Order: sequence, then structure tokens, then C-alpha cells
Amino acid sequence: MNKYSEKPHIFLFALLGVALYWYTLSYPFVFDSRFYLVNNPLITDGVSFLKLLDLTDFADDYVKLNIHRDVLVTFILRPFTNFTFYLNYLFDGFDPESYRVVNIAIHILNSMLWYVLLTKIIRYRSGNEIHENQWFVPFFSALLFLVHPLGTESVTYIIQRYASLGCFFYLTTMLLFVVSILNPVKWHQRLAYIGSLITLLVGMHAKENLVTAPLALVLLGTVLLRLPLRRVLILASVHMCCMPVIPLLVYLVYRIQAEADRSLYTISSFVVAYPTYEYVLTQARVILTFFRMLVAPYGQNIDPSYPLYRSVADPEIIVSLIMILLFVFTAIVLQRKKNRQLNDDLISFCIVFSLLSISLSSFFPLPDLMTEHRSYLFSLPVITGLVCRFDSIRNQLTPVWATRVIVFLFLMAVLYSVLTVKRNLLYSSPSALWEDSVSKSPAKWRPNYNAGVAAVEEQKYPKALNFFQQSIQANPYKLEGYANLGSTYLTLGNYHSAIDAYMAGLAVGGDDPVLLVNLGNAYRQAGQLRDAIEVLEQAVHVNHGLSEPYRMLAELYAELGQRDKALRSVRKARELDAVDSGLVSLEEEILKLK
Repeated sequence: MNKYSEKPHIFLFALLGVALYWYTLSYPFVFDSRFYLVNNPLITDGVSFLKLLDLTDFADDYVKLNIHRDVLVTFILRPFTNFTFYLNYLFDGFDPESYRVVNIAIHILNSMLWYVLLTKIIRYRSGNEIHENQWFVPFFSALLFLVHPLGTESVTYIIQRYASLGCFFYLTTMLLFVVSILNPVKWHQRLAYIGSLITLLVGMHAKENLVTAPLALVLLGTVLLRLPLRRVLILASVHMCCMPVIPLLVYLVYRIQAEADRSLYTISSFVVAYPTYEYVLTQARVILTFFRMLVAPYGQNIDPSYPLYRSVADPEIIVSLIMILLFVFTAIVLQRKKNRQLNDDLISFCIVFSLLSISLSSFFPLPDLMTEHRSYLFSLPVITGLVCRFDSIRNQLTPVWATRVIVFLFLMAVLYSVLTVKRNLLYSSPSALWEDSVSKSPAKWRPNYNAGVAAVEEQKYPKALNFFQQSIQANPYKLEGYANLGSTYLTLGNYHSAIDAYMAGLAVGGDDPVLLVNLGNAYRQAGQLRDAIEVLEQAVHVNHGLSEPYRMLAELYAELGQRDKALRSVRKARELDAVDSGLVSLEEEILKLK
């Protein structure tokens, strides 16, 4: 038997990972990266992490800041990942380069961890040595995972460090657990075991899907290490005791919000507009879609328009369920073989682990039916299972054809690398990313709306108008489309079209205070001051807590020479917004009026 060195492969992974992603360092924040990072006051305030030690006080303090419920709940459930964002902020503010460096490093480390994990298992099963031809599965599994374009959303899309960092802790827990079993030195075993518990607990605060990691450890120990089930259950018993951490934390979040006299509907980031049964049915199809995208990665989309399946009798659901059952049946058959080989065990493990890795998002409804970053951990066992199958075929071929299999997989790696670069280029600007999404989901509200916002930022106003109009057609009940359509018309000086847009939104949404303020501004710019005052008075009647309509009323009354009304309005605005120094200056100007 010949030993081989792992170091060249590790070095190659580092080199390839840098080559595939380094040019993205200067790319801007896009989509939720702005929502959860740039516009999130929790990320810039280190004290907020300490306040998590008392969730009741945390909720009381930060609900007052009117922070969006999704941001608040995500911050509570994933504090470790958010803390890494805070460290990025301390290092370089909101310069995206440092954030991207960390994301790329995590992705490269994940490929290395999977490679080392598989190598250790194969080495153990081969008597602590590896044949020259047994490098195949670890190397190509890690390589194809590293270069696969489906991973771009978890790397280049900064906020999805949630997915990649969760994967990092998942793999680290598995690797340390294996080391705690296989290492001959007792104190190394104990240290690795303790380390696996620490990474599990920390990882649970990076991404919730680590709740399934203890089950993966049992699967790994029994199927790949071929240890007795009883022994593995004993070894993993402490890890399994950690599983309630996530459910308890989620329950605690719900309880705190309920005690704060807020309905669970308004705080939960897990609220969706479809029944759980239909969501779970749809996820059966999503799993097959992910599998297809891992083999043939076409049609990638940051915001896919995925259908909701409502019946188990739907032909596509029937096919999906049959395929999943066939995969499970294959795993069972392989485990029942009398003379099963390592590849049989690896394929069995990968089938069950792939389903386990995606189970949380498959059974607990999330707002989006499908997003690519959910496939990040899932992709590892799927790719590895396919590579194992290629390896089994290769072992039955002549040397010439066996070499051709290796060449084929290298060519696949090259193709995936090209597609990864192509996909990454779309993240170079929000407009490129969202216009790509619009081309694939033309009837969906969010891609059209975000494409319009991106076009406004680039001062491409005619294009922005078109996207906002399309967003309204896609969902006429989303008032943001009317608001931004009107604002774009105002920028172009088309006051009457802006007024029409705001009026259309109010006809749908009733007395929405934001639309009323915008309409008042449009009337003012059109010179219709009396109409502007009437609309703004209506806005403050609907919502007494907004300072902006009071400020605008103060300016309008001052312009009309109504000093007393102007003073009342500006002082009310100052009560609501004590930070705005412009209101002080405005009051001083009003006091000068006679």
C-alpha cells in the first residue's frame, strides 16, 4: 500500500477557492445584505449582544426601535453569525471587502473539512492507509463542492454566511466526533469530544439546522465507521441532549413576544401565507429541483418563482415522492448487502444525510418556498454520493476507461468553475442581479420591485418606471410599488403622474400614512399647497407617531404665513424626533415670522 499526501490537495482547494471568488471582493451589498446588515442598528451596537443574555429586556428595548420582526428574530436565533458581522463592522465598517474575505475563507474551509473527514474515514476503513486509487472520492467530492455554482448564493451573497458558517460548524462537529473515536491517544480523544460539543452548541447559534447534527453523528458512526448502534448512541448521547436548545430558544422568543402583548403573527419570521401541508408537499419537489441543479446547474435565480403544490395527487409530487422513496430504498438495499463495500456505505450515508441536512427547512414552513442557499449543506452528500457511484463504475473499467472517468470529472469541475464565475458576475451590481431575476421570474413582485430600486440608484429612471409598473401588475396590494413609482415620477418632475400613482396606491391600501405623506409632497411640488395641507393633516390623523408630516405641515403653514399653526406643527415634530437638528433651525425661522 502506498500512502499519499493530503497537502497538495488542500493547497489546490485554497488556490481554486481564491481564484473563483477573489474578484468579487469589491462587489456591493445586495438585497437582504442591506436589510440585515447595513440598515440594521443591532449589528453596529456591540451592547446588543450582551443584552441577549436577558431576552425580555432585549425585546423591550429593541421593539421600541421599530426593528423589523425578521431582523429581530434572526438576531436572537443566530447571534454567533451576527457577531462575526459585528467583528467585520469593527474592522472596516461597511466596506464589503472584509465581509467577502470571511465568506470566501469559510467556503474554502468547508471543502477542506469535508475532504479531511472523508479521508479519515477511508483511511480507517482501509487499515490506516489509503491506496493510490482511494484519493478519488475525497478529492472530487471536495473539489466539485468548492467550484459548484450553486454555492455562490452562500458565498457571494454576504448575508448567507448563515448557511456557510452553519455548514462549517456542522462539518467541524462531525470531524471532531470521528477524531474522538479513532485517535489512539486518550487525551486527544477527550479533547476532540469536548470540542465536538462546543462546536455543536456554538453552531446552533450560527444556524438552526445544526439541531440535526447529533442524528448525523449516529448515522456516521453506525454506517461509515460500522460501530455498534448502542456504542454510537452512548457516544452521541450528550450531543443529543443538546438538540432541545433550538426548539426551546424558538419557544422562548415566541413567549417573550406574547408577553409583550404582540401577537405571534406579527413577530414570527416563520409566518407564511400557505398551509404547512402544502409547504411540505412542495418541498418534496424542491429536493428534486436541488438534485437536478447540482447535476445540471441552469436556471439559477436569487428569487425564483416556485409553484405551491396543493395535492399529493399532483403528478409532479407523485414523481418526487417516488424518487425520494427510491433513494431511501437504495440506501436500505445497500446496507443489507452481504459483502457491501465502502462505496456502498458512503452512498447509503449520503442519501440519508442529504435528506437529514435539509429536513428542517422542509418541514418547518419558511416564507420562500425555495432559495438556493438552503442547498449548501445538502450539496455535500449529494455530490459525494454521485462521485462514489462514478468510483464504483471506474473500479470495474479498464485502466484506459478509468482514466477517462477522471478526465470527465475534471472537465465537469472546469465547467462548474466557468458557471460559478458567470454567476458571480451578476453580483457586481444590484441591477444586474435583479434584472437577471426578472428575466426568469417576470410575474413575481419582488424581482421587479428590486430591479426598479436598483435602476433608481443608477439614475435609470425610465427603466425604473417600467419595473415599478410591472411590480404593481404582479401584486397590486404591495404599496411599496406605488410609493416608488410616484417618487420616480417626482424625480422626473412629472408631478401629476406622481399624484396619480399615490392615489392609486391609496385606493388599494386605504389611508396608508406613508403614501399620504408622499402624496402631500407631490401636491406641494405641484404648487397645490391647500391640497397638500389637507392630505398631510389626514396623515397625522391616521398615525400620530410620524414626525415627517408635521415637519412638512410646519413648512407649508410658514409658507402661507400661518405662524401659530406652523409653530404647533414644528414643535410636535420635535417631540417625535429630538435628533433632527434641522427641526430646530426650522422653528427658529418660523419664530422670525410676523
